[in-house]
Order: sequence, then structure tokens, then C-alpha cells
Amino acid sequence: MQSHEFGFYRGILSCTYVDARTCSEALTADTGCCTRHSHRRRGSARTGDGLFSHNRAMSGTTTKPTHVMREVAYEELAGLKDRMSRYLPHSGSIYGMLDTKLRHPLVKEFSTAVYVPDSHSSSSLVVATPSCSSDLKSLTVFWWPEEEADDEDLALLLASLPSCRWDQPLFFYACSIPVLRKLESLMNHKCLAGGQTVWHRTSEGILYSISREDLQDHQLPPGFTMRPLRPEDTPTVRSWWKYNWSETYAALSSLLGCLASVGVFEEAAEGGEGDRKLVSWIHQYKNGYMGNTFTLPEYRRLGLARGATLALAREAIESGRPPYLVIDETNTGSILFHEKIGFKKQCGVGWNVSLPPGVALEDVTRAQND
Repeated sequence: MQSHEFGFYRGILSCTYVDARTCSEALTADTGCCTRHSHRRRGSARTGDGLFSHNRAMSGTTTKPTHVMREVAYEELAGLKDRMSRYLPHSGSIYGMLDTKLRHPLVKEFSTAVYVPDSHSSSSLVVATPSCSSDLKSLTVFWWPEEEADDEDLALLLASLPSCRWDQPLFFYACSIPVLRKLESLMNHKCLAGGQTVWHRTSEGILYSISREDLQDHQLPPGFTMRPLRPEDTPTVRSWWKYNWSETYAALSSLLGCLASVGVFEEAAEGGEGDRKLVSWIHQYKNGYMGNTFTLPEYRRLGLARGATLALAREAIESGRPPYLVIDETNTGSILFHEKIGFKKQCGVGWNVSLPPGVALEDVTRAQND
């Protein structure tokens, strides 16, 4: 049984084709897809939301809003994580990345820059990059649609992201489906990348979670034991991973060595020699999601994946993390399996890719042989 969470996984004018007039014209050309709400006025920052209120004084006592994203300082992460908790489960990926940065600030492979609007104090827009260690530029983008109704503002803010060229290959990692659809619309309406890219809805699925009350007790059959995965288990895990292009060997080793995971091992026969054999596993990603669930074919239908999944979900809950995982919406077998053991649907999540015309998806998603 495999849960497909798809580990699969500055200037505004210099790196994009965006300007306010062009974006506004494009947005109003097709009001059915992308509407410019020029009348919308952002509210003032709520109490305790001071991390977004870094307005720049332009002269005297006046302050002029700008469309610029700034990087969040480490001391602001806890406050931003608390703010993102208000939008769970939709903000789950950003929330999880913030949690990982706070818990493991010194792990190089977990380095992720987090950006928020510099002057829009009440904005819910957050971007984290890189989301994974793939050579393909990866971003996790979140905003709450009800609070970000101005498409032109969104486009200008996104266009200001440092080191992000919207006309180049981009991997949108574990974003909510409404956010992905809006990004696709902005790209198609020439608000980002000048309309010079092709959007691929690469992998999309359903976010599932389980409550403490729904956790079931499960015993492994005789001859099997569980323990956390270790870096030395990387070759086995990587060799069976369909989306191993999304993480380097070193990054996957760090995931297994630093984040929560469960491996099921077949015990050596009595009197036998050699190490125990890793036969089933599940681990946490940098965004906090559980995934890459896999059982070797000859060991399936023994309840091993069930035991590993429930054990990792229990550990997540006890550690204060949401026990999230994503299942391909077409994988009915995995959906039935997880619902049977207590998981419930939350929201849609996807992994989409934007590519220049003529660039094949396979060209940027090959396994990294490092």
C-alpha cells in the first residue's frame, strides 16, 4: 500500500513582465476568471499581528504602501506560525515548514526562506522557498482567498520575490487547490511571466488527517519490529521512491535522520546472520506532512503499513504537529485504506509545475544521481 502524497514533490520589471497597467488590463479582460477588485481596502493589522507591519515611511508622517515581499526574520517565525494556524488545514504546508524551521534551525538541508508582504499588514500571503532540494525552483505559496481579493496586488507582490523568475521552470509544492488555480489564472492572464509559460497540473490529491480519538491500536504480526528510520536507510527508501527527483540524497538522509519516521523491519531468523530487513516505511517531510508510505511487494497485506502509519500519526499528535498526509484523488485503494484506519478528508492539495514552452516535464523531473 502506498500513500501518494507526491513528495513530488528583484526587481519586478527585470525578472517578470508585470506592470500595474498590463496586469490590470489582463485581469479585466476576462472577469469570469480573474477579477480586479479595485475597491477593496485592506484592514489594519490585528492585535498581535505586528510581524507584518513593517511599513516604510516615505516622507514626514506619511507612509506609502509598496508591493514588495520581505524575508521573515527567525524571531518572527513563531508569531507567523501562530497566524498560519488560523487557516489550517489549508495552510498546512506553510505551517509545517515554519514548524520545521523552529525545531531544526541548524539543519542545512531544511533551510527555507519565508517571505511576507512588507507593507500590507493584514495580508495572509506567505511564500516559502525552496520547498524541497530539487534542482527545479520550488515554492510553497499560501494566502486565504477571502482576504486576498485583489489580483493585481497579488501579482505585483509575487513578482517582487527575490531570485524568482516567473518565466523559468517553477515547482509549486503542496499548495492548496484554490491557490494553485489562482496562480494558474495569473500566469495565463499575463500578470506573471507575460503568459510565456505552460502550466502543468502535475499531481493533485486530498489532504487527510486523523484525530487522537480515532487512533486505533495495532499490533504487528510476529517476526516484525518498528523503529525510526536512520540515514543508513536512505538507499532502500530512495530506490523505491517514484518522486526521488524531488530530494537529493543528502536531503533525504537529513529527513530520515532528523524528522519523525517509522520503519518496519523483518527480524532475522533465529540463529541467522545479517541485519534486519527494512520492509515498510513512512516518514515526515520538511513541510510536516507524512508520506512516501511504502511496503515491499512481497510483504503487503500483513498490516505493516497500517501499523507504521498509525504509529507516526500518534507521534505527530503527541509532538503537537497535525498528522497530515495527501492521497492522490484517483488512488481509490489508498483512500479506502486510510479512511478505514480513521483518517478523514480535509481539503485539496496539489503539486503543479510551470514551464517555458517547449520544455518537457520529464526534462526537469529526472532522478538526481548524486
